[in-house]
Amino acid sequence: IAATDIGAQTGLLTNTLRLSPGTFDLVIMDESSRETLAGALVPIQFLQNNGKLILVGDTKQLPPFGVTHQQQKELGLNPEDAAIYNTSVFETLLESPRLSGERVMLSTNYRSHPLIAGLVSKTMYDGDIHLRGWEDFDSETLSLHVIDIFDEDEGGEEKEGEFYEEPAGEDKKSFLNTRSAQEVMKLVHRYQKSMALKDITIITPYKPQVELLKKLLKENFRTIPEDKLPTVTTIDAYQGGENKAIIFDFVRSNPKGSIGFLDDIRRLNVGLSRAQENLALIWDSRLF
Repeated sequence: IAATDIGAQTGLLTNTLRLSPGTFDLVIMDESSRETLAGALVPIQFLQNNGKLILVGDTKQLPPFGVTHQQQKELGLNPEDAAIYNTSVFETLLESPRLSGERVMLSTNYRSHPLIAGLVSKTMYDGDIHLRGWEDFDSETLSLHVIDIFDEDEGGEEKEGEFYEEPAGEDKKSFLNTRSAQEVMKLVHRYQKSMALKDITIITPYKPQVELLKKLLKENFRTIPEDKLPTVTTIDAYQGGENKAIIFDFVRSNPKGSIGFLDDIRRLNVGLSRAQENLALIWDSRLF
């Protein structure tokens, strides 16, 4: 039986199959590093007393949908209380001195070009990730582009006081960046020479930028059906995904040096680790 955590209580298991707690001898929870202890208890209730629980997760990728810094301020929560809402069941059990059971690390990256996997291993996992073989790759397969919108101005002149992000969304607390979106389109045209457009995924932190990029793709490729265009998605929605080419649009560009929730290195890890062969980063180096 497959279900979401909350769906296990409100959908197929209880409403249709009318199963009761203690029904299963095995519960496997994928992406458990994105679920809080409270949420995990919903499906765990269906486990028999002598049953087995398998948790699969990665504490170095995205955390649970917990309490944001803004919500923490509005609710008057201190950091210790907020941590309860932002700590996954996976982390809770890993750090428990009373945990009994086996721990296994799936340490080989089969997704990415060995050089991309090596970058992620050294920067995010203390070098503990093993690289897949080179049987499907050669030194010419890899494509890595790092585009700095600060020094990529037309004419090649740096514009120290010019910044490019714009407040967006209903509450103006989200962002879009036309300048970085233009660089995304240039990369899409470059990649199109060697691969299908569907082999390209564009990742960005903010939904207004997602909508802007989708609009530009339609304008740039008017004769191509929408389902054949590159996928555009947010970082939080793409954990677990992969594609031949990944373009990571950072969006942020402001005089305050603010990068918002990109200061969480786990989000950066998701952006870097989705590419199979081609990885491109578009950023403003003044912020990093």
